Amino acid sequence: CDPHNSEKPWDKKLADYWMPVDCYVGGAEHAVMHLLYARFWTKVLYDEGLVSVTEPFAQLRNQGQVLAQTPYRYPREGEQLGVGEDGVLISFEEAKELPENDVFFRWARMSKSKGNVVTPEEAVEEYGADALRMFLLFVAPFDADVNWKNEGMGGMVRFLSRIFKFIEDGKATYVSDWRDYMPFEELDDKARDIRRATHQTIRNCTADIERFSFNTYVSWLQKYVNRLHELQGELSRPAALAMSEAIETLILLIGPGAPHSSDELWTSIGKEGFTLEREWPKHDDALAAEDLLTIAVQVNGKLRDTFQVAAETAKDEYERLALLSSKVQGHLEGKTVRKVIVVPGRLVNVVAS
Repeated sequence: CDPHNSEKPWDKKLADYWMPVDCYVGGAEHAVMHLLYARFWTKVLYDEGLVSVTEPFAQLRNQGQVLAQTPYRYPREGEQLGVGEDGVLISFEEAKELPENDVFFRWARMSKSKGNVVTPEEAVEEYGADALRMFLLFVAPFDADVNWKNEGMGGMVRFLSRIFKFIEDGKATYVSDWRDYMPFEELDDKARDIRRATHQTIRNCTADIERFSFNTYVSWLQKYVNRLHELQGELSRPAALAMSEAIETLILLIGPGAPHSSDELWTSIGKEGFTLEREWPKHDDALAAEDLLTIAVQVNGKLRDTFQVAAETAKDEYERLALLSSKVQGHLEGKTVRKVIVVPGRLVNVVAS
């Protein structure tokens, strides 16, 4: 908090400004090492009046482990295995020399001692840094273990290549000052679809990054690229402006996962500087809203049917449409409807007995 203070350990005002740390990220095994001691010492310092917080970290996130296929051999006569061990750890070289029936593989945490590490340098050399980053984000939820396979990075190379091609194809109709015209343009159906996809993706990606759901952040990007490909082609003036917004938004949204690609694409459309210096896109709820909503209909909490309504449909209409459903009526035979619970935009639950 105050590393260059030669007069005292730290200025309490600076410690009050910086502490507690917003988020601590580490493996679960750290809980009985430096995490424990960081908490212990913070409480001591608090008791001495030197800091104003009793906990050093506002939030703790444990990331999963990266596992690799690791060779073992079956124990030989007289060899003892430790508790929880299935076999004797061997090197990949030994595994090649031994009879096939003597060797088996298990998923084990990557570590130098096991000789099963795939270094980032190897992955970057073959696939590129951005493909490695995106694959790490996408391969599993943040707190889940990962069964590592290099082949998965190939899929990310193809995904990033699709983005480069989409941006390159879009330059023909790209309008760099689209913001100056967009408010005055009446949107046609395609323009509305493009803007809806853009603002839904901003909303979803932003929320997922903030809650460390990085795998679904990448999934939203993939869905967005697929949708933009569907909408690309012959564009009216409003649609071209909407697609220009989409091009810039896509480049900025991939920045956290693929920063090198993001910066290169940003430069390719005539922009200057690094994307990390740009303001993060903000979504507009009105633009992100669906024209039609799919509503679930439950009877006593169990899903029985769905129907679609316009976004502005009144609550009474939800109830009427739910009770008109032949599937719902079938589950209400011989029963009395006690209550109809409507959650606008989501569901109708008919309570009957």
